[in-house]
Amino acid sequence: MYPELAKLQEAGLIRESGAAPRGGRVYALTDAGLDEVRRWLRETEPSRTVRDEAALRLFFLWLLEPAEAEAYLRTEAERARATLGQFERIAAQEDPDNPKTRAYRVALELGLHAARARLEWAESALTASGRRSR
Repeated sequence: MYPELAKLQEAGLIRESGAAPRGGRVYALTDAGLDEVRRWLRETEPSRTVRDEAALRLFFLWLLEPAEAEAYLRTEAERARATLGQFERIAAQEDPDNPKTRAYRVALELGLHAARARLEWAESALTASGRRSR
């Protein structure tokens, strides 16, 4: 992350604007940086490739003992439950009242839906694996 921040600063897209706790730095967009972000949003297609190693491992669960595969699925369910809890706590905070916080809320809603779906999938997979391992 730090090398990327240095590149952005060197390119004049961000500037250091203050200090953060524990020796950290706070950055702000420059006018050129704002123009670049807007150009990026308007003119480029987002990458749709996502590498999800946890999902990839599902293809190989058959190589494990049934109890090990079930433990893996339990861990996935626990992680999804924890992520969902974090997102729900954030969502319970103050309602968005400006364009920036409304955009943040849109992103948060994606996270909430994804976490709920992952948890539902994991619980379903556990139920199915329990039936098959008996």
